[in-house]
Amino acid sequence: MDEVIMNVDETADFLRCSKAWLYAHVQKGKDIPHHKLGGKTVFFKSELVEWLKTK
Repeated sequence: MDEVIMNVDETADFLRCSKAWLYAHVQKGKDIPHHKLGGKTVFFKSELVEWLKTK
């Protein structure tokens, strides 16, 4: 199964949060799993699902 890679817009929709909240938490080094890919911040859906299970 291929990994689903989401951009900031898709991730904000998935988490039901604002892009500003998401950017702020990524920049502050909060525990939201993210990666840099070609200079852009991306999120793996499977990692987000696992992260949400801990919340």
